[in-house]
Amino acid sequence: MDDYIAVYIYDVKRAIEEVESYFVGYPMRYDVFEKDYLRRSAVERKVEIMGEAINRILKIQRDFSIAKCKSCD
Repeated sequence: MDDYIAVYIYDVKRAIEEVESYFVGYPMRYDVFEKDYLRRSAVERKVEIMGEAINRILKIQRDFSIAKCKSCD
């Protein structure tokens, strides 16, 4: 695996973990989340980071498979 791809995958993983941390002890209801501008903005930013990392991976290796991790269930 290309070293850059490994870094970008790490960026995606870290962004996911950070988003998950925003919701520890938080009510899992969309209507509450929708009104929480600060949390919503933070999640949107992390999604942008994930998207950019994935785009960079695909520029390096067009046929890179992005699939759900079987051990992540």
